[in-house]
Order: sequence, then C-alpha cells, then structure tokens
Amino acid sequence: MRTSSFGQVVSVAAGALLLAGASMAGTEGSAVAPGLEDGKAGHAGKDVYGIVNLASGTGFFAGVNARGQAAFDQLSLNGEVQVGFFDGERVRDISPPNHVVALFRGLNERGEVALEARVLVPGSEPSEFGAYRWSPARGLVRLPPVNNDIDSGPSAINNRGEIAGAIRTGADNYQATRWTPANRLMPLAGLPGLSYTYTNDINDSNVTVGYGALASNSAVSRAIVWNSAGRPSLLSVGGNSALAYHINNRGEIAGMLDINGPVASAYLWSPGKPVVRAGPRTVVTALNEAGQLVGRIQPTGGDTHAFFFSRASGLIDLHPRSFYSSEAQHVNDSGIVVGTAQRSGEESLAFRWSRKDGAVDLNTRLLDPPAGLVLHNARVISPNGDILADSSAGMVLLRAGGRGTDAPVLGPLQYLPFEANEPARFTLSFRDRNVRETHTATIDWGDGAGPQPVPLRENKGRGLVDVVHTYPEWGVYRVVVRVTDSAGRSTSLESRVWLLDSFPVLRGEGRLADKAAAPSTVFRLAAPLAPNSKAGFSFQLLGKTAFRAEQLDKVRVEGNRVWLEGVGQLDGRPGYRFAIDATAGDGAAQASRMAVRITQADPKGGAQHLVFQTGEDRQAAQAEQAQAGQAGVLRQGSIRILRRAN
Repeated sequence: MRTSSFGQVVSVAAGALLLAGASMAGTEGSAVAPGLEDGKAGHAGKDVYGIVNLASGTGFFAGVNARGQAAFDQLSLNGEVQVGFFDGERVRDISPPNHVVALFRGLNERGEVALEARVLVPGSEPSEFGAYRWSPARGLVRLPPVNNDIDSGPSAINNRGEIAGAIRTGADNYQATRWTPANRLMPLAGLPGLSYTYTNDINDSNVTVGYGALASNSAVSRAIVWNSAGRPSLLSVGGNSALAYHINNRGEIAGMLDINGPVASAYLWSPGKPVVRAGPRTVVTALNEAGQLVGRIQPTGGDTHAFFFSRASGLIDLHPRSFYSSEAQHVNDSGIVVGTAQRSGEESLAFRWSRKDGAVDLNTRLLDPPAGLVLHNARVISPNGDILADSSAGMVLLRAGGRGTDAPVLGPLQYLPFEANEPARFTLSFRDRNVRETHTATIDWGDGAGPQPVPLRENKGRGLVDVVHTYPEWGVYRVVVRVTDSAGRSTSLESRVWLLDSFPVLRGEGRLADKAAAPSTVFRLAAPLAPNSKAGFSFQLLGKTAFRAEQLDKVRVEGNRVWLEGVGQLDGRPGYRFAIDATAGDGAAQASRMAVRITQADPKGGAQHLVFQTGEDRQAAQAEQAQAGQAGVLRQGSIRILRRAN
C-alpha cells in the first residue's frame, strides 16, 4: 500500500517493549563550535535536503506522505510518550487527553492517522490500549469497542480510510478486525484450526493480510489474506510457519517464513506467480508498489546487512564497505531505499540507496546544516522523496530539493565535559532561510530558574548561541532551548546535560537484538556504576508494553561488562524486577551488547517468573552470575561508559 510508514508490523498481543528513544542531544566529548561559520557547508547540487525540526525526542513508529505531512510517536525527555502530527508547517500533539502512552500506527495520503493509546481512568488503573482515528477535519475519534477493559489497536490505514487491527476477545485470544471510514467495527472471520488472528497491513482495495496461530501449537503460524468482503483464506507460501506483513495495491504480499527455524527467510508472493524467497536469514521491513522489498540480512554473528530484493534483480546486498552493520528501513515506489549503517564502536549514520547514486550518507546531502547535526537513522521515505530521520537534535524531516519551513533550524546543544561549580561553555548553532530576519533565544537550564534570555550572534541566517553556565552540583539536567525569529516563529530543542561525579556512568540508547519477526526492542539507559554516585539513574522501555525502572539495587562491573538489577513498573503496575547484562563497545572491534529480563514474583510461591526477555542468545538464570547468557549485539545505537573529565 502507498501509506509510507515504518514499523507497523506489531500486533495487539505482540508484547514487545518499545522505547520511543529520545535523542540525547548533549554531545559530551565533542568539540565546541567556535563561531558563525561552523558546521558542514552543505551539498551544492540538486540532490539536497532542507531540514525541519520535528521533535527533540525520537520514537519507533513514523510515517510521511506525498503532501509533506508526517506523523510519529515520540518520548520527550520528561518521559511523556505522545503522537505528533506535522501539517507541513507546525507539529501538534494529537494524543488522547489524559493518555499514559500513545503510539502511531499509520498515516494515509489524506492526512488521517491511526493510533492507539492507554488513558488514565479516574479512580482506577490505566486503561487497556484503545484504537483511535485522527484527521485534520474531524479531530480525534475513539474507535469501537469503547471499553477501557478491552485491548484494541490498529496496525495500518489505507487511503480510503479503512483501518486494520485487532481486538482482544479473551485472556490470550485476539481477533483480526477492520474499522470502516465511518468508524464501524467489522470483526474478520478466522479459519479452522487457528486459535487467534492478527492483521498487519491493508491495501486500497481493502484486502488485508496478517496471520493466525495454530490452536495445537501457538508457536506455529499461518499467513492469512482477508478479501475486501472480509472472507479469509490461507496464503500458500510454504514453510513450516508463515507470517504476512505487507501488501501493495497490486496484491503482492511480503512476509516471513520459518520464523522459528534456524534459517528464517523473507518472501514475496505475487498473484499468478510462484512464491520466491529473498534468501537465508533475511528479514523484511517494507514493500513498495513495484514489488520491491527491503530489510536486513541477519547472520548469526550479528553484523546485519541492508538488502534490496525483487523478482527481476534477486537479492542485492546494500551494505556499505568498511561498515560493521546496516539495515534498510523503507523503500518508496521509485525504488529509493533509506536506512542506517554503523561502523564498529561508532554512532550509526543515516543512509540512502538508489540505482543512480549507490550508497549515500545523508549527512553529505544536507542544505546548510547547523553545527553538530548528525543524522543517525533514516526511517521512512515518502513517494516524493521526503525522509523522516533521527538525528543528534531529535527527529527531523528532510525535504527533497532543499525545501523547508520558515522556522529556525536548530542543531544539538554542544558542550565539553565539566565539573560542578565550574563555568562551562555551551553552544547551539541555528539556521534560517529568511536571511533578513533577526532572532532571540531563551534557555531553561533545568536547575529551577526557568527560561532565561541568552545572547546570540547571527549574520544572514546563520546564528550561534554561545553561553556559559555553572551548575552547583552533580546530576543530569533537562535543558530546553528556544530560538524565535522576528516574525514570531520559534523552534525548541530539549537536551540532557550530564554532569558526572568521580564515578563512571553507563549510558546507552538504541535498538536491541531480536528475533527475526519481532519489532525491535528500543531502550534508554543511564546508570551510575557505584552505589554512592549522585548521577541520575534511568531505564525505560516504552511501547505496546511500558517499563520504567524505579530503583537500582545491584551493580557489578567487570571491565567493560556491567550487570544491573532493580525494580520498576510494568504498564504502570509495581512489583517487577529487571536484570540487565550490558557490554560497552570499545570504539574499535568490539560492538555494544545488551540483554534485558523482566520478572514478577509469583503471589503464591514467591518465585520469579519471566514476563519479558530480549537480546539474549541463551537464557540466564541470574544477572549476577558470571556465566550469564551472553547479551546480543545491538541492532542500532551504542552503550558507553562515561567518566568525569580529567
């Protein structure tokens, strides 16, 4: 289907924990920009992108259409998870009132958004997830069933306004469903021998694809197609187990085969043609209208490679030379692919692949970027070539051909490591295409004084905030910078300032290793590596199920490997324990690794039973054991041990 969105392969019951991982824009250790002519000069040719700041925090699900509209979920640095909609000029929060967490699930070419959310119910615990539709004309509408005790959620929306999703019908049972443009619930029939069903995608003919689990063995699934009338049929694609993830308007379907076997594979099914496999250990992430699919090749060693596949070309490895890992996230109908690539021990970079230009680091195609702005991951590309990307300054929209908005464009807040009661220099570069406008700036340093005016220097649309600030004590501070032009348009940026004491801190964010069919588990972590440290502790996994750590109980360090244990809340409910096994990358040959386990005490016997696990190659009984299961290599992001400046 033509809806350009990424990360929609999530069923209501998937249970995967997703963190809308905010980009921590403070770049401790990086050089401070010295003046107005800072940053890269930008690309001078026609292949260039204008930059629009969308959100300081980043999320997991995002979409962009040919009208220049975008929708996404994001986690701000204050912990609020919400859905934003960009109408071409500004971003608005479209989350339900009193929401605990809201997640994006689809955007169509009419600007309609499918989302799901949990809300606070007066006098009760947060509700189950509910399905919603939002549109510029009608605003937010709750989709039936309007029942806070029933879990329901969309998975995709087509250009006619039909929404595919699922609702919970029992403790562990879910039923595939659709919602009409008039918001009427239409449950989709199952098939004999299947215990529950889910949808993953819907095309503009209302043909819906998904899967169902065998009643005799829930680990084995069957790919299902529901026609426009809602009648189901099994998709004959072979394999011991099959999932259908994507469908285009030609009726072609992409999915996964033998997901629980040793050699899982992506497949492409086309009407009237034999099914073809993309190759061993391939994982599909997107399918376009030309029958081209992209994803990652996932060998056992963890060094994933981006790939492109079609019937005409076969499997093409897109992996850039000299890089450690890469992944193709999305492809538009012109066959232009976007994604990410990472050198071992270094930050990931946003990439674009095309037949004409090959592999291109998108950081080399930015029009007059602010200093310090680095693109890390290109998530999704629209039919006209606009790209949503994660950066050192949060989520940005890259507009093809150098287009942008009239609002200022901000880079990240930059500073060098410093100590308490020591004046520290902070800089933030900004750009404005309206070169005759003047600007003002304010900064809230996060130490209780509130927003304060700060001086800046500017010349013909290029500006620099260059200030000195002193924090009285160690800690982690949330900083908000706002730059406003003389026409009243403003752009704000949230950042975290890390002021370390004499003890090191483990810091990381990114996406964990996972099974081939599962959505990535995304995390944010900051933990002091000594019990008396004043550095802040935080650990979050956000998404379909939300986990927030409350207390760190145990810390053990062996070289660059760290074990952490503590307690926290799962879906807002206390009584859960977490265990983390993390290895900080050394910046050279060794990559960052991490595993997470969440358990809950059995109320009858007191024993801990596992409720969530990811990133482990084999199960570990206790995180403090020296021979715990080796953590999986991160698919994206990094883990570092930070120390105070000498």
